[in-house]
Amino acid sequence: MLNNEGRRTLHKIAAYMKERQRMGERWTGPLHRLDVPFKLIWGKRDPIAVYAIAQKLCQSNPEAQLFTLDEIGHYPQLEAPEMVADCLLQ
Repeated sequence: MLNNEGRRTLHKIAAYMKERQRMGERWTGPLHRLDVPFKLIWGKRDPIAVYAIAQKLCQSNPEAQLFTLDEIGHYPQLEAPEMVADCLLQ
C-alpha cells in the first residue's frame, strides 16, 4: 500500500467500486436493519468505503456507535492497530 503511493491509487484499481453503487443495498442493507448495538470504526480518509457510508449507517441505525479515525484510510486495523483496539475496548 505504501509503495508508489499505493494508498492514493487503491480506489482506482478496486474492481468493486462500480458494484458498490449497483449492489449497495445488498452490501449495507443488513447493517441498516441490524437491531442490536454495534460499533463502526471508520477511517475518515478511506477513498473506497467513504466516510459518508458510515454516516448513513449511523443515521439509519440509532444503535450504531461511530468511532472516527481522522487520519486513517481503508485499513485501520493495519494503519492504526492501537487506535482500533482502544475503540473496541470503549
